[in-house]
This record gives sequence, C-alpha cells and structure tokens, in this order.
Amino acid sequence: PHMADFARSALGFVRRGTFDVIHAHFFMSGMVAQQLARTLGIPFVITFHALGRVRKLYQQQADAFPAERADIESELVRDAARVIAECPQDVEDLTRLYGALPGRISTIPCGVDTQAFRPGDKAAARQRLGLPADRFLMLHLGRLVRRKGLDNVIEAMARMAPGNDAHLLVVGGTSPEPDERLTPEIGRLRDLAAGHGLADRVEFVGRLEHAELPDWYVAADVFVSTPTYEPFGIAPLEAMAC
Repeated sequence: PHMADFARSALGFVRRGTFDVIHAHFFMSGMVAQQLARTLGIPFVITFHALGRVRKLYQQQADAFPAERADIESELVRDAARVIAECPQDVEDLTRLYGALPGRISTIPCGVDTQAFRPGDKAAARQRLGLPADRFLMLHLGRLVRRKGLDNVIEAMARMAPGNDAHLLVVGGTSPEPDERLTPEIGRLRDLAAGHGLADRVEFVGRLEHAELPDWYVAADVFVSTPTYEPFGIAPLEAMAC
C-alpha cells in the first residue's frame, strides 16, 4: 500500500537530476523502478536479493509475504532491461521459476569490502574483545531467526567427543544486549543449549555495529553457517575474507 507514495517521491527526486539507469533492489523497489521507467523512459535493472517462489519452497507457511509477490516479480523480470543474478543458483531460479531469458541476465557475485574485512592477528583480536586466548571458538554472525539453523550447530556440539571444549559465540539480534524478549530465537536456542548441558558453552553477544565485526571474524577459529534457507549470504564471504 505504500508503493504509490514511494513512487511519487522517487519520481520527484529523479526529475531533479540526470540519470542513465535505475538499479532496483528487491521487488518493492522494483515496482517503483518499473513506474519510473514507464514515466521517464529511463531503463531499469534489478537485483532481487531473494525470490518469492524460492522462499515459498523453503519457508512454506512461514512465508508471510503477500501472494501477489511472485506475479510482481514475474512482471519485473519481463520488463527490466537487465536482471542481475548473484550466483549460478540465482540464474537457474530466475530461468526455471520466472521464465527469465538467459541473455538478459548478468551475474555479479556478492562481494565485501576487503579493506575492512581482511586477515588479522587472532591473539590481538581476542585481547581487544576480552575473549580467552586458549579456547576453541566457533562464531555465528547474522540475523537470529529459525531458518538460520543454529539448532543444528548446538545439536552437533552435543555429539562431540567427551572433553571437547569448543565454545559457540552467537552475534546478532535486535538489540545490543542479547534479550530473548526482543529476539525470541535467543530464548529457544538457550533452552536447547541448556537441555544438552551446553549453557556455559553457547554465548549470545547481541547485535554489533558493522565496524565491530572484523575483530570477531578474526578472533574465531571456525565460522559456522548452517541455514535451511539463505537467499543472500554475505556473512560467510566476510568470514572468508578475514
């Protein structure tokens, strides 16, 4: 219901300058770019970041987006001058589920700022963060929702050989302090860890600012990523860069 206002505001902005192309991100911005293209004759390209029909396959009833999302995406695939895919799977989904023409798809992989995310001194990073120097640390970083699959990591920790002292650091949530009232997934995972006797080996850090993240990647021994569905995995790339 807000897209008409969004489009009017964007139209006023675009008319104040000179633009060769409009790059939309996600289907809602795509609706606005489509309207701008029709009104002003400026071509638009689109990066979806996630696709409704793919999400529905994995999320099923948990997908709360309106049913018309997929039809809107199909229109955008048809009308866009170019569709930007992020990986080969994205290309396959666009062609198989949306009828996109391969010749109108360009693949531009996701990237990270390698000036900010780069290898560093693990011991120094741990000292800055107040983390123990001799402990084996696993890191998960990202949104805390069920589809991230952190329960699988905790279940795996419970199956490790006796005497294993690996610890899991969980960065993310809706508040700087880990609060299960604000981020219910924290409560679910805390209960799961406690049930396996791992309460003292699974630590929730809370949400961090982007500039704080490189030290956490560098300080960890292992980065874990086990989502059941992940449309836009930037954190694993940041981890690899570090």
